Amino acid sequence: MHAWPPVETFGPSVRITTVFGAFGLFICALAFLVAHEINDSTTWRIFFALAALFAGLLLWQLSFRATIHQSGISCRAVFSTKEMPWREVGRYYYFALDVRVNFIPLGEFYSLKLRSLYGQSISFTNHISRHEELVTTIAQCTFKPSRK
Repeated sequence: MHAWPPVETFGPSVRITTVFGAFGLFICALAFLVAHEINDSTTWRIFFALAALFAGLLLWQLSFRATIHQSGISCRAVFSTKEMPWREVGRYYYFALDVRVNFIPLGEFYSLKLRSLYGQSISFTNHISRHEELVTTIAQCTFKPSRK
């Protein structure tokens, strides 16, 4: 599928990356303070385990990419790569949900799922930036092959 150059690339969401980073930094700072205060090998192991967990989550988030090609779409992260040609896209589902707690707006949750004619799927949530553009581009690219 990579015979064509990328038309457009969608990277990780800055907002989600910032939330992962800030939350991980806060939890790791607390674990560090406790480990430094107690100075026990078990607390240091817990600190290093938490630091590794949050570093892995941040690395996974930063590596998330969706690339639109003329022949299809590809999605890659640290541990996986998925590709789907436009001619194989059977359906796609998209929804946006406004999230509120006690009438306080917290933001929107986006979900996009492409399902192929053969049962494979590619899912995107808030990890990708510019969701509206991605959905519009996918709609335009999948409409062309279905008309033929």
